[in-house]
Amino acid sequence: MQIRVNFKPLYEKFNATCYNAPMLFFISSLIIVAIFTLANVYIYKRLFMQIAFLRAHKIWVIVIFVGLFVAQTAFLLFRAENRFDSTTYNLLAHCFAPTYFFFFITLFADILRFGVKIYEKMTDKTPFDESRRASIKLLFNLSLLIFAISSVLKGWGNAMNVPKIKNLDIKLKNLSQNVRLVMISDVHLGKNLHEKFLQGLIERINSLNADIVVIVGDLIDTNPAEITYIHLLDEIKSKYGVFYALGNHEYYRGLDGVLGLLRQTKLKILINESINLGFLNIAGLADLAGLRFDRLGAKPDINAAKARLNKNAPSILLAHQPKSVNLYDTSDFDLVLSGHTHAGQVFPFGALVILQQGFLYGLYELASKNKLYVSSGAGFWGPAMRFLAPSEIVCMDLKGE
Repeated sequence: MQIRVNFKPLYEKFNATCYNAPMLFFISSLIIVAIFTLANVYIYKRLFMQIAFLRAHKIWVIVIFVGLFVAQTAFLLFRAENRFDSTTYNLLAHCFAPTYFFFFITLFADILRFGVKIYEKMTDKTPFDESRRASIKLLFNLSLLIFAISSVLKGWGNAMNVPKIKNLDIKLKNLSQNVRLVMISDVHLGKNLHEKFLQGLIERINSLNADIVVIVGDLIDTNPAEITYIHLLDEIKSKYGVFYALGNHEYYRGLDGVLGLLRQTKLKILINESINLGFLNIAGLADLAGLRFDRLGAKPDINAAKARLNKNAPSILLAHQPKSVNLYDTSDFDLVLSGHTHAGQVFPFGALVILQQGFLYGLYELASKNKLYVSSGAGFWGPAMRFLAPSEIVCMDLKGE
């Protein structure tokens, strides 16, 4: 007999007591500001001031770091209040990658220097004479600068560019025909990613000749009135339609407004309901954010989502947050598709994602014998960077077994 622990009451209580406090957002933002400030000071002292040319222009270096501090602080404290236009917001969002990459590269350099010192003490030898050491130090530090700048540019590109396609073959029991399903999640259309990005995303999706396209939450991440190009979604080509499930950011941005916007398109919006395609069921679960936005009338209801499933065909559930499979009985579904995690978006935050969600990225076999796929998402949230967590469009070739 399979035993399942029902975490739902605890989760609802936690959300009711903690997540509705604006002070939590403010405190967490201050903590992140402090972390980035300390990182900037460390970079300034341990890398920039080790290079003679930069020491000679110390004032300008200080101006750059003060500018980073102001930009990062403004973004973290005011990003949720819609105070910035798209250009300003995008510029501020790009100010985090320099600190992130320069910090880890400076840390690597310090570890390497420490290793050299240990070697010299243990062997009582110096690898090079003083004149060569000065030249090597200069070359080493300049190489670090070039590598760090290249990493920043790469991190920006990973976030801003249209993602590559990831191909998967998945077998589903009782599937009577082969189905090509294309999945995207976490596009986060808004201040950072706009019409041009969506056009590129749609062009790449259409190149796959999909039977079914699913959008698993966090499509809209700004005031819905700003998305004047939502009609582009109707250009997605899919034999059986485009199916959409809610993400947490749709609640944050005003669910009524978001749904009003999306209902202007041909999207098949699934909120605790399913559609029977004959050979396959597609169901959508309202996001867990609905537990703390109950007034919007969109709390997750797994029983409603599976009430009308055709038991003679396999079933797919769209559930934005992967930990939904631990909060609800999803054993009636052969495959659960989720996003939300961004695969951590940047190293090492994937560890925090695992602690919060229980899953990070990829295909999982669940205890109830069904499968869960967690996408890294097509867009990004917050700082404009991705590292060791590439975005993706998922192309699944579903076959019977």
